[in-house]
Amino acid sequence: MQEAVARVIAGLEKKNRVLNKEEKERVAHHEVGHALVALALPGADTVQKISIIPRGVAVLGCTLQLPTEDRFLMTRSELENRIAVLFGGCVARELVYGEISTGARDDLLKATTIAKSMIKAYGMSERLGRVSFEHDQQLLFLPTGRGIGEGDYSETTVREIDAEVRRLSRRNMNA
Repeated sequence: MQEAVARVIAGLEKKNRVLNKEEKERVAHHEVGHALVALALPGADTVQKISIIPRGVAVLGCTLQLPTEDRFLMTRSELENRIAVLFGGCVARELVYGEISTGARDDLLKATTIAKSMIKAYGMSERLGRVSFEHDQQLLFLPTGRGIGEGDYSETTVREIDAEVRRLSRRNMNA
């Protein structure tokens, strides 16, 4: 059952992708970093499995967390904890090896996506207030591919959104 879950979440095991000893150690430190942060934060999903078996297109290891119950809403602190867990891997590697490496691309993408959603969609910004900068409606007659209201805020607001995403990311990297 666990193999089936790992296969669906992370992809097929890549037996031909052989990591050298140093890479295995770096991946192991990275994955343990995720797990330690998840264990330390209240309300984080339970760590079920840690693996350093390469899978899928670019997965060198994974920390499998599963929720204890179905969730339909998440609080600001729960989302921030998810960001912190995602950053836990790269912070662990940086602490152990004294530098960053390329292995955290997917974690950075996921953390940035959560932070952007918090700021742009859910109104979770102290500086920008309880507003949403995302819209679901599509323009009916103008084939621009943009929804109604998308891009209808100033460059200053765009810069403020970017600054808030960076601030939120930095704060949760140090959690």
